[in-house]
Amino acid sequence: MKIVKGVSLFLFLILGLHILNAFGQKVASRADKGKFLYRTLGTGEARYLLKGDTLEFDNGICGYFGRLLKPLIREDKDGKLMLDSGFFIQQCLFRQNAKTVSSTLQECYTLKLRVGPKAQGYLAENTFDQALVISGLSGKLGIIGNNIPYFFYSGARQGSLDFQQNKIASLIHITNIRNSNLDLTHNLFSLDTARIIVNGSRFDQVLISGNDAKHMQMDFLSDTIEYFQSFGKLMSDSTEVEKPQDHNFDHSVLRTVYIDSRPGPVQQTIKFTDCTFQPDAVISFSHTDTIAFIDCNHTGPGLRLYGTEKNRTAILKIRNTDLTNIRFDYDRNFKLYQWPDMEVTSTIYEQLLVKFSVEKRQRSYQRVDIEYFRYKNNALVNFLALIWWNYGYDKWYILVWTIGFLLVFSIINFLNWKSVSETYAAESNRAIGETTNLPERFWKVFIYTSIIFFSLKVDFEKLSFKKTGALTYFFAIYLCGLLCLFFIANAILRI
Repeated sequence: MKIVKGVSLFLFLILGLHILNAFGQKVASRADKGKFLYRTLGTGEARYLLKGDTLEFDNGICGYFGRLLKPLIREDKDGKLMLDSGFFIQQCLFRQNAKTVSSTLQECYTLKLRVGPKAQGYLAENTFDQALVISGLSGKLGIIGNNIPYFFYSGARQGSLDFQQNKIASLIHITNIRNSNLDLTHNLFSLDTARIIVNGSRFDQVLISGNDAKHMQMDFLSDTIEYFQSFGKLMSDSTEVEKPQDHNFDHSVLRTVYIDSRPGPVQQTIKFTDCTFQPDAVISFSHTDTIAFIDCNHTGPGLRLYGTEKNRTAILKIRNTDLTNIRFDYDRNFKLYQWPDMEVTSTIYEQLLVKFSVEKRQRSYQRVDIEYFRYKNNALVNFLALIWWNYGYDKWYILVWTIGFLLVFSIINFLNWKSVSETYAAESNRAIGETTNLPERFWKVFIYTSIIFFSLKVDFEKLSFKKTGALTYFFAIYLCGLLCLFFIANAILRI
């Protein structure tokens, strides 16, 4: 009997604890935690929730979130303010009252509040009637599904920021932070031109993906980024077209940059200005119209540049940049930008020729060489160089042209033998004239034509100067032959 009573008492005690815990999950200590409701997850992890409230702020905007979170803060042994548990501020309305004169809901640098390494803070599905400015609040933060005029984040020394699925007017500005990860994905910008500005910051990883704006401009100024990845907006409809995106890196230190813009008839650009690339860095991109390297003279060894996909050409814009450590194939995916200053453009072409010659990249060398020739010469010269011997890279064309010229001149001579024989009195003229077998006669005319065509000098004693037209035609054969001999000799010497 005592055993039964003991077991019953134990079960009653367990049931009571469950009831208390369930009650504590919903309403425990609102007074102790300010506006926040405390809840304990199934894992025993503590979270704080503020949901569906209207929060007015006035002239005391500085440190607004700090004051809001103050009941949850503890001070560690070093005097730093710490949130050991995560928090949610969800479906709230942040609005200014009549006293407010600021255009932003702004934190301040003086308050250094940190979300602990095992916790994360969330601002989710809230509406802000003024721009949201957070500074001095570090740790893992999630800004998800909010309506914000624009967002400014500054001064955090560690942690990560997930800024996702927000509706924002035009600007995300992140400055002076040392977060390990930055995730800007699936945000919708209402103004035509959207800007993402990141400056003076350091990241292990930056991920930008699926943001929607008519024109997206991304500027990274004086940042250090180990891994950067950017994707265009995924198309939900086959009739959609990709919107233009500009990626600008200025005075930044980079290791891996991967940019994948979706195909479309718009300008997608990547620009590096005075950037430093770490050893074994990688730059990879697709569906990009222009990639620029301006004043980039700090490239570590092993930098690899991978171009756009097949059947698309990216303009390669280079100026005052050390190309020695940039490894890439100058194939059909690249075309060099031609600066207004012809001397600048010529210098870049020559640098590329030296580079690919040293690296023994024959195909790249050939493409640059042909492109440079076409840049320096007019349309007629380029056309002739192309059909004559493909700019010197298909020398067998010359043999085809030589045989073709010989056949054409031989046919003309065969049909006009009387006039031809009277112009140049060769010893074989009589024998040719007496030959009645047409194939044999044509063969003898062909030999006659070949002697004139391949002669290095003309016997003027055998020439008749009575008919100017026939004489001009004779020298046309002779000069054409000299031209062919010159190029054949040139081709043989370069083999």
